[in-house]
Amino acid sequence: MKLAAAILLAATAIAGPVQSPLHAEAHRETRDEAVLSAAHLAKGVTTGTMASVFPESAGVNAGTLVRELGAQCSPARSPVCPDGDAPCHPNGSLTFISMPISLMTRNIKANDGRATYTLQTPLEKGVSEYGRPRVAFIGNLTVLNDIDVAERERLATCYTKYHPDARWWLPDDPRGAHTAHWARLDINDIYYIGGFGTTGYIGHLPLDKYAQAMEA
Repeated sequence: MKLAAAILLAATAIAGPVQSPLHAEAHRETRDEAVLSAAHLAKGVTTGTMASVFPESAGVNAGTLVRELGAQCSPARSPVCPDGDAPCHPNGSLTFISMPISLMTRNIKANDGRATYTLQTPLEKGVSEYGRPRVAFIGNLTVLNDIDVAERERLATCYTKYHPDARWWLPDDPRGAHTAHWARLDINDIYYIGGFGTTGYIGHLPLDKYAQAMEA
């Protein structure tokens, strides 16, 4: 018994105390670390949620339009729907495929391109959903109509690397399922939540440092 107790005590000492979100001595994420985490999310997680706002012209039809989208979108005046991006621009702007048939695309166009796109760390067993880092990119979504053939091919190669199934609806494909265009989300604000406030950084991130992290 004494030997077993000694082994258990030694193992506990080696392992150290279990860190909880409220642990007084837990390391708190710095802003620079948060910038790197945001860039890591932008490079590694390419399915997120896009938020837009219904234009005033939608009126009472807004709720009906959301219901037609199905359960994937939030039934609100500001709908949130899943979307896919790719980090195909070295300055940190994100690449999207914009389809005129999409309600989200129409909402964004009616609001001068303003949109918010959120990425979050995928769920892991045993990890609290509230403890996962997530980041919101606020900016303007611009449809890229005036790009040359070489740039279109570069975007197609880059985007399908992250979303292989997108080959069925790529822009400029006459056999594509829908009319589609390349679009770029130019970011003018970043809001980051690193998880629990006692350990994760919460707040705005500097755009220049984020762009540098994306280039690294």
